[in-house]
Amino acid sequence: SRSVENMELAVADQKFTSGQSIEVPVYLTNNVDVAGFQFTFNFDPQMFSLEAINSPLAGVTDNNFGFTKLSEGMIAVSYNQAQVIELNEGANVLVVTLKARMDGSLSNMLTIGSDIARAEAYDGDFNVMNVSLNVVNRGLNEVVLHQNTPNPFKSTTTIGFELPQPSDVVITV
Repeated sequence: SRSVENMELAVADQKFTSGQSIEVPVYLTNNVDVAGFQFTFNFDPQMFSLEAINSPLAGVTDNNFGFTKLSEGMIAVSYNQAQVIELNEGANVLVVTLKARMDGSLSNMLTIGSDIARAEAYDGDFNVMNVSLNVVNRGLNEVVLHQNTPNPFKSTTTIGFELPQPSDVVITV
């Protein structure tokens, strides 16, 4: 099936050195209401080894990830909820921690495909949406503040942000 709707994911390009652990937040670049999504997260296994993968989304456990083709640089990702959830632009969907085997940058090293799980998302009526991933080049000194998730929230929320280099941060609410 084809859809004009798209769940657009992005990661910020990062440079890294051999032996470095790289935390790669995967975030939305558009607003989307979803009942679920699935895709295959691909990385170059010559360039990286996987240290961790998780998600700040409610209800995500290790059962949401498939590692049968990890040696080939493929991780199946599958997520669904009983009720539609509203995800806003900037919402963090996934965090992948990789260990670099050599120096480089993330551009052209990470993709989303349908090798294990077909890359698609589902709205409240179970209409199929495409899922895409872009590696975004940002300015070297740019600080990025993401939308809190969930939004709205009752007792707790997560506020994601990206810094050009490790530093202390104060967030005032």
